Amino acid sequence: MSFYKQKKFNEKIDIAINVGIYKDDWNLADFNMIENFANFQDFINYIVEDHDWYKKYLINFSNKDLDFDIDFEIANICNRLKRETKLSEFEHEQLFYGWEYIVDRSFLLNYCPNCNSEIRYFPRFPQSLCDDCMQLITDSEGNKLKIGLFTKLSYENDKEYNSNICFLGSQKYKAVYHSFDFICLMD
Repeated sequence: MSFYKQKKFNEKIDIAINVGIYKDDWNLADFNMIENFANFQDFINYIVEDHDWYKKYLINFSNKDLDFDIDFEIANICNRLKRETKLSEFEHEQLFYGWEYIVDRSFLLNYCPNCNSEIRYFPRFPQSLCDDCMQLITDSEGNKLKIGLFTKLSYENDKEYNSNICFLGSQKYKAVYHSFDFICLMD
């Protein structure tokens, strides 16, 4: 397995991996080989040595039909980063466009920003609350809110709440209605 790099205009390093099976499909004229690895795990270990690997490197596959093990391993390092690091919205975007876009989405997860539990993967909403934490949202005074129909939050007594801003402890969230479901996102 070979690791190639190409300097891009935005100063990120575009990386390409030649795993042998797609060798005939590769146009590596613009890439310089910088490292050979015995296996894919050695490559992953090399990449993640740098804490900001997802900002520094972009993965480039000429054939999106990745080997299952490579697909799964890339998803695992993305999931591990999201679980262990509080990423900003911009950092989530960097991770998605640099790495996650090539991976089978069934392998990817998001994590609740409050309790860190696994939640379904939504690339557009990487910082949404899990269902359990959604049940704990309040207004700014600490009054419990519930999720109403469509774009409405209301108080427990069904009194209308005229804002999409809610809180979980001191953390502010924004309630968004998306695809027949309510999502609360970090503000």
